Amino acid sequence: MKTSTNDGVLLLGRALICLIFLFSSFGQVTDFAQNVSHVAAAGMPFPQLAIITSIAIQSICGLAILIGFRIRVAAWILFVFLIPTTIMLHKFWGLPSPHLQEVQFCKNMAIMGGLLFITQLNAGAYSIDALVGRNSSGSSFSR
Repeated sequence: MKTSTNDGVLLLGRALICLIFLFSSFGQVTDFAQNVSHVAAAGMPFPQLAIITSIAIQSICGLAILIGFRIRVAAWILFVFLIPTTIMLHKFWGLPSPHLQEVQFCKNMAIMGGLLFITQLNAGAYSIDALVGRNSSGSSFSR
């Protein structure tokens, strides 16, 4: 397996983007009741199920991106997950002091942009996909 600096960049990029999902899922587990209350107050249906689903999606897909296992699928799942999450939980419009929610909304939009990039890349040499030969299709950095 031939590697390059780009493979190290892909690994670092995967590690950095997955951190927010792994930390978030851990925080939702450790403060489950408060997260359920927050989601319920935002008007999301089935708040307990929403948090359990959120924990599962963020931890499984975050870990998949970190280890380089089917990163395109994981990135698409996280992208779709962030659409209702961003719209429902970070409604900055109409708030008397919208700044914090506006920042959170924009942060999620930036993360969604990063996830879209991941959907177009392979995981690189330092990944499970490379070990099992799934990196041959799709784009990577130009070499």
